[in-house]
Amino acid sequence: MMMFLLLSFAKLMYAQSIGTDADKYRQFDFWLGKWEVYKFGTNMHVGESHIQSVADSMALLENYNALGSAYKGKSLNKYNPKSGKWEQFWVDNSGLSLYLSGSFSNGSMILDDVGNEAGNKEYNRIVWKKTDNNTVRQTWSVSAEAGESWDVVFDGEYRRKKEK
Repeated sequence: MMMFLLLSFAKLMYAQSIGTDADKYRQFDFWLGKWEVYKFGTNMHVGESHIQSVADSMALLENYNALGSAYKGKSLNKYNPKSGKWEQFWVDNSGLSLYLSGSFSNGSMILDDVGNEAGNKEYNRIVWKKTDNNTVRQTWSVSAEAGESWDVVFDGEYRRKKEK
């Protein structure tokens, strides 16, 4: 009986933690799937990415592999109900790590750098926009002037892999 009460309490706490934000946890689901990544506006295939739902659909895990080089990275993405923001933690095999936070607005997920070290004026912004059911555009920009101007460092088009 005690175990049943504990499980019931845990289930109730889990449901309350989602609460009225349940639909916000689904805002980034358009990125789920297996993708071939191309330089935007071209047929230059630059990478492969697999975005999967993890932690009982409470987060997304990205596994990215570049083509033509050994570059690879992973990101963990989740909605944080306490802040009302989406968060991403990115790590790659070049030593780069990013902590981004932002929100879904006008059909785009927009995440900005929040993990800068003191005195670092370089900021990152990544935007994902679903362009149709089979493509997502990802634009990664960097600002060396603390957000006053931006340079695009990656403009990619994720094309859904066709099932064989």
